[in-house]
Amino acid sequence: MDIDLRSALRLGRDAFGIAAEYGEKLAGGASANWSAAVHEKQAGEPRWVLRCCLRDPRPERIAFLQEFASAARRSGLPAPVPHRTVDGRWWTADDDGRPWVLLSHLPGVPLAGSAITEAGAASAGALLSSLHALDTGPAAGAPGPDSPWDAWLTSPEAAWQATEHACGQDAGLLQAYEPFVEALRRAGAPLVELTDRSVTHGDFHGHNLLTCSGPAGPVSAVIDLDAVALRPRAFDLATAILMLARTGSGDYRLQPHLARALLSGYQRGATRPITHAEHAALWPAMVLSQLPDPGHLAALRRRGLPLRQALVRPLAALQALGAQRPLAAVPRPRRPQPGRLVLGCDGAQAAVTGPGAFLDALAEACRPWLRAAAPETAPDGMWTLHAEASVGRSGAVVASRSGAEVRRAGRAREVRVAPPTGTGDVLVPAVRLLRALMRRQLAASGELFLDAAVLDLRGRGVALVGGSCSGKTSTLISALHRHPSRLVANDDASVRLVGPDVQARGYPRAVEVRRESLVHLGSAAGLLEHAAAGSAPAGPLYLTAPAFAAALGVPTAAAVRLDALVLLTAWPYPPALRRLGPGEAAARISAHLAPADPYEGWLDLDLPVPAPLPHAAARLTATLPVWELAQPITALAESADLLATHDLGGHR
Repeated sequence: MDIDLRSALRLGRDAFGIAAEYGEKLAGGASANWSAAVHEKQAGEPRWVLRCCLRDPRPERIAFLQEFASAARRSGLPAPVPHRTVDGRWWTADDDGRPWVLLSHLPGVPLAGSAITEAGAASAGALLSSLHALDTGPAAGAPGPDSPWDAWLTSPEAAWQATEHACGQDAGLLQAYEPFVEALRRAGAPLVELTDRSVTHGDFHGHNLLTCSGPAGPVSAVIDLDAVALRPRAFDLATAILMLARTGSGDYRLQPHLARALLSGYQRGATRPITHAEHAALWPAMVLSQLPDPGHLAALRRRGLPLRQALVRPLAALQALGAQRPLAAVPRPRRPQPGRLVLGCDGAQAAVTGPGAFLDALAEACRPWLRAAAPETAPDGMWTLHAEASVGRSGAVVASRSGAEVRRAGRAREVRVAPPTGTGDVLVPAVRLLRALMRRQLAASGELFLDAAVLDLRGRGVALVGGSCSGKTSTLISALHRHPSRLVANDDASVRLVGPDVQARGYPRAVEVRRESLVHLGSAAGLLEHAAAGSAPAGPLYLTAPAFAAALGVPTAAAVRLDALVLLTAWPYPPALRRLGPGEAAARISAHLAPADPYEGWLDLDLPVPAPLPHAAARLTATLPVWELAQPITALAESADLLATHDLGGHR
């Protein structure tokens, strides 16, 4: 049954209330989901994905997947945001009874198998560990997809008979598969012993992973959650290694360095390290993932498609696996030293000690702005925070504004941190202290600090500069929500001259959204209110930076090359951009140079904050164009469109 693109766009307008004027087909077939990217304008970037759920049209399965995707986004997983219909339902049906859903379109390109680097593989492993750490509660009673894996594990004889029936008279095809079925019989015992279940993706490969940094990675988002279910996580890991560590498309010889990188990235982010039993199950799980699904074979035969042509890739994968048995040569990656985490960015570093679960949560809260490093490579004399339930009476109390009780430890550059009452946790205070330590160290090497929000807007680095109540956060939200972009900093960014360029970086910092601004943010307001459900009803919305980005459906980035500085000022309608001359630009930017750390003054003796060098603003504005965006708060959408379409970096 063919699907007409114009009819799909009309359904998007009528059922979901979106401005669906243009689109192009992304995927689809007789038994696969049909998808189209949807635009508001003919030359604009896609904003949504309309999907017809042909693969599994059960209403209860579709509702579960949409609820799960919404919950995953609230938990910080960079995946598409599902949208409801105009009458509040997760899906609608067309005139032929086919179910349709609407998702946000995420920027990026698929992670290309032939060009993946170790960094790309490691970031894919870290993202997979984040998915596996999601709460299993919502998926516990969910209707799962039909899994051929279960059939081959629980009733292999019946699965083989069904395969024989589907293959008909093609004895050669059966003979090609038989050695691998036998291999699974001999080596599949570790799979049967896997009893723990996690939320798993079910189809974790390069075409379902997006990157905004080129085809080599790192990964910025995961898409296509249609196969999500509770399974042993070794199945996802096996698929990821097989598809991301292979030599190239159709060449399934695994590259050990990529397999190691993926497993190491997974281990660094995992709340539960990979066990010996799970590691032993990876090779048989790879074999199992490529065995024929009898139901799929029968569907191919019903459609008159040649089975051999359809099964070229899985057979090639099985033959490569049979020749290599590759995981035997890949040692289990070791988890970093328990109880100690080293975080840093560009030469600034600090260590934190504490319980493993706390360190995992801290690493997640600081990602991607602060990167974890191997503790054994950390230099002596590094600043160290000891997270404890109580700091006791030893050591001098310091006047910290982090929200925790902080005492100097016995050795220099070591402090003990605990909640003031001895209860609760110190995650937020630890993030604040780490931010202060990083910024002070970077200030000593010449970093400049700005009252600015920073984003990568359609591939261009833009800093929105302004003081309190200037509209930085509101303008940032509107731009992130309306255009392909990445969040770098929601406030207090820093910049550094790197050769002919200026690099801007962000830091882990909570986002405050004033309630009075919500009325001007359109549909983004509802997303943020939903994500900040725990905020006080009468006060501002508070979100962590990862939760803020997840609510808006955008990836985060630690740093970006700047193309322009944009000063925000209030002005009547309509919004307008004006490029500033050198003298005015330097004077106005100089007023927004900020101290590296105005909060933790007790660090001044050990890590003094140097004043900005003379003419720092002049050097900065001589390198970058500076614009003034005069806007009313009521025209944020138009301001965002103006920023996205104007040549801000022209004639640099």
